[in-house]
Amino acid sequence: MNITHVIFYPGQGGAEQYIYLQTKHALKNCHHVNFVLGNDGPLAARIEELGCPIDYVKMRSPFDLRAILELKKIFRETNTEVVHTHFLRENFLVIVACLFSKKKVFSTVHRIEKKNFIQEKFNKGYSLFLNKFIAVSPLAKDLLLKEGINEKKIELIPNGVEIEPFSSEEVLKELKIDKDRKVISYVGRMTHEKGHDMLLKAFSRLKFNNVVLVLVGDGDLRKNIENDIKKLKLEGRVILTGNRDKGYEIIGSSDLYVQPSKLENMPLSVEEAMLLGIPIVASKIAAHELLLEDERYGTLFTGEDDLVEKITFCLLNQKFVLEKVKKAKEYAENNLTAEKMGQKTLRLYETA
Repeated sequence: MNITHVIFYPGQGGAEQYIYLQTKHALKNCHHVNFVLGNDGPLAARIEELGCPIDYVKMRSPFDLRAILELKKIFRETNTEVVHTHFLRENFLVIVACLFSKKKVFSTVHRIEKKNFIQEKFNKGYSLFLNKFIAVSPLAKDLLLKEGINEKKIELIPNGVEIEPFSSEEVLKELKIDKDRKVISYVGRMTHEKGHDMLLKAFSRLKFNNVVLVLVGDGDLRKNIENDIKKLKLEGRVILTGNRDKGYEIIGSSDLYVQPSKLENMPLSVEEAMLLGIPIVASKIAAHELLLEDERYGTLFTGEDDLVEKITFCLLNQKFVLEKVKKAKEYAENNLTAEKMGQKTLRLYETA
């Protein structure tokens, strides 16, 4: 099967990790995977490492006629059978490029942000020519249904994660963290909805001298976060690693994973913590409540004061926390692997 992923900007986040893992699984199963990118970005280098060909097409708007014609040409030259899109801009371009052809088109919903009236109407119209939307969480499926998308056009395939072997000892050595220190980690883009500000304030209030906080990621709020670290006098206690392709290496080298996001769809880093057997404290939002089955697989918090209490409790009550960890790991191994996600997606390509 010839599969082509079309992405306007190949950045470095949950959507890009999803695409990378889907590609690895398709290649492993002897399928051919091409990429069309609107710009260069961090994911491009990872795609090249996998040996996938890349074409670049400027996508100036969802109505860019030149881009549509270029896409039609690329799909024809690569004998594309399946086109997989991921965001609004490329969705419309691909549908028009594939009109009156036998190509199958799928679109994954990575975000659960409310669309404006015009976007909703375009999405509904777009769905008429689409084989299937892939919802990575029940929240994404509910959003599509509320937007008037026919349920028959929606396939629920949960995000999956993959953990490659690594040495926690080497990771801690790289970060210059002494073995006798407790490590709290968080992996996420440095943007407003990710909640770094609350986490830093809560961390500054902990009554522990031997705990270090490691923040993985980058983004528009990096400078603000650096300033907050100075204001809260946390220099030497907070480590900023920047972006890392394998953020799970930091998670797996931690004593506790904290996810203070204000909005999520299906958080990959929480899934990774579950699969790695790392205790989790997460904000009480719908995505975390669903994934952690309220508090069966982790601990939820509401507000800064509660976050301080929950972190303190988890660091001091390892035996209680490890009972949740065991259940979370078992659930993740059975339901949240990249292998299972890839299998379901390839089956959908073939049958839809």
